[in-house]
Amino acid sequence: MNWKSLLVFFVLLGQTLLAVRNCPRCNYLLQPETLQCPKCLKLVEWPYLPPRTRQGRVIVRTGKDAFIRHPSSQNRAWKSSANAGADLSGQIGTWGFVTGLRYLVCFDVSRGFADAGIDLIAFRPRRVWLRLVVADNQINQQIPVRVYPLSRPFQEGSGRFHIRSKNPDGATWNDSAPMLSWHVPGGDYHEDPSATGILGADGQKEAMIDVSAIYRWHLQNFQLTGKWEDFGMIIMRDAKVPAKCSFLTIYSFESKANGAQVLAPQLFFE
Repeated sequence: MNWKSLLVFFVLLGQTLLAVRNCPRCNYLLQPETLQCPKCLKLVEWPYLPPRTRQGRVIVRTGKDAFIRHPSSQNRAWKSSANAGADLSGQIGTWGFVTGLRYLVCFDVSRGFADAGIDLIAFRPRRVWLRLVVADNQINQQIPVRVYPLSRPFQEGSGRFHIRSKNPDGATWNDSAPMLSWHVPGGDYHEDPSATGILGADGQKEAMIDVSAIYRWHLQNFQLTGKWEDFGMIIMRDAKVPAKCSFLTIYSFESKANGAQVLAPQLFFE
């Protein structure tokens, strides 16, 4: 093989390597134009660029999430304590156990900043907002919630509502991943910093939660260590706030936009 043929070979090889990527959930090889993984059906790209719901220098719309529930927090709909992971929506609040219905969410912040062309390590946010959208048709209660930064990673499952695997492949109340137990059942997290918010406040479907303290803390650690270490957040009923409530349903990352309205969780850096 002469040098020209060798050069063409390496150029084509480089183009091939750039043309493919892996699904963040199941590691299946994807083409760059793929919007939904053909193997696990996870959405890996927005089919179009939705309009901004709120102004922000960086808006993060991708990541992983999971709904977990206490073994006592089960009814006919939740017959298993195993996580589904690919559900379009899930519950946060109280059922059988005061903080029994919890939500784990981890945004791909590094990718969001890279896509925006902004240096993450040098960024100083004024405010960071977490946006969640309530999926219930009728909102007749308010759920006070508290948000904590997770202290260890979790694995997102691939099952769906009412279709539970005998061998769950994602996080559950007891495990952060298959065969890997949480140190404390229900999720390992730092109690400080934290954030508070209310789902369903004034009957509104959109909840904006100020998580600035959590991400300033992450950024300070990043500046000290040079390593971005964000395992995500855990959201649960705020047991410190007295209230008569059960739960509300929110949309997950698996939810597609409803026309121009983004339903999936979003993170806004101002």
